[in-house]
Amino acid sequence: MESSIRSFVPPACISLGRYFKKKWLNFSEREKLNRNKLLKNIHKGKRCFILCNGPSANDQNLTALRNEIVISVSSGYNHNGYAEIKPKYHVVPQITFGRFTEEDAIAWFGEMDRCLLSEILFLSSQQYNLVEKSGLLATKHIHYVGMFGDFTGDLCVPSIDKYIPGVQSVPVLAIMIAMYMGFNRIYLLGTDHDWFIKKNYLYAFGPTIFAGKDPGVERDGRMPDLRLADELPIAATIWGQYRALREIAEKNKIKIYNATAGGALDEFERVDFDGLFNR
Repeated sequence: MESSIRSFVPPACISLGRYFKKKWLNFSEREKLNRNKLLKNIHKGKRCFILCNGPSANDQNLTALRNEIVISVSSGYNHNGYAEIKPKYHVVPQITFGRFTEEDAIAWFGEMDRCLLSEILFLSSQQYNLVEKSGLLATKHIHYVGMFGDFTGDLCVPSIDKYIPGVQSVPVLAIMIAMYMGFNRIYLLGTDHDWFIKKNYLYAFGPTIFAGKDPGVERDGRMPDLRLADELPIAATIWGQYRALREIAEKNKIKIYNATAGGALDEFERVDFDGLFNR
C-alpha cells in the first residue's frame, strides 16, 4: 500500500507521517517501555554471553557458562546443559504470523512457561495482548521492547525504554538489550548464519514448534529450493544490522566478539571460546 501512496504523496510527507506514527506508538506504549529503565546499566562494565541456537553450539562446552551472565534466545531452553547454564535473561523476537499461527504462539508460550529458567524474559510489545489473552507466563518477569523502523546511522546505544530499530534476527535484538544493560564485552555463540551456504536451517537441538512453519524450510531443516538471489538480500540486511551495531559499539567503547565455532558471520572479531575461561 505504501508504494501506491508514494506515487502521489511527496517523500517529505511520508517521512513526517512515519515520524508522528513513531511518536504516537511511543506514547501509547510508554508505560510498558518505561519499565525497562530499571535495567539501564545494571551490569555496567561486565561481560555477557549471548547464546544463540546454531548447530555449532554443540561443538562447544556450554557448561563453561555456568558462572557467567548468559542471554539465551527463542527456543534456547532446549540446549544441552541448559539447566546447568541457567541463563539470567531470555530474548524472543517479534513473532511473524503466517504458517506460524496465534495458536502456535500460545503453545510456544506454554512451552516457555514450563521450561524457562531465566529471571527475566524480553518480548516484543506487539505480543503483549497475546500474552494477556493466553494467561501464560504469569510467573515470569516480562520486559517488553518496542521495535520500529531501521538503523539510521545514529551511534548512540539504542534505548529499550523507547523504540529501537526492527530486527531481522534475534541476536541483533539481544545485543541491543545487552548494550543497554551496560555490558562492555559481549560474546556471541551459536550465531552460525550460514543457511545460504549450507542450504539448510538447523538448530543445535531437535525439531522445535517451528518445524514445518518456515516458508522454504522442510521439517528436517533442508532448503531444497533455496536460491541465492532470494537469500543474499536477506543476509545483506542481517549483516547490515550487525555492522550498525559494531559501529555503535566502537563509538561507545563496547567490544562485541564472535565466539561461535565456525559460521559465516564476519562483522566481529573472532575469539576462541575455551580461551575465555580460567582453567
